Amino acid sequence: MPVLARSGANAVTLAAVMGVALWWITALVTGQREAWDVAAYWAITYPLAIAACAGLGYYFPDRPWR
Repeated sequence: MPVLARSGANAVTLAAVMGVALWWITALVTGQREAWDVAAYWAITYPLAIAACAGLGYYFPDRPWR
């Protein structure tokens, strides 16, 4: 299994894909059009997004402010 190259483009792409996936999964599971209208977004999805940001910052340490 190839390892993901640690480039800035890969970090941004991965962050965008994870963000869209979290949004769509939350909207699909809850049946709401806007994911943030549901309490589950703030209790589950938002903490998962923060954890994903931490993981991306760890895996892509070069300029983690992106």
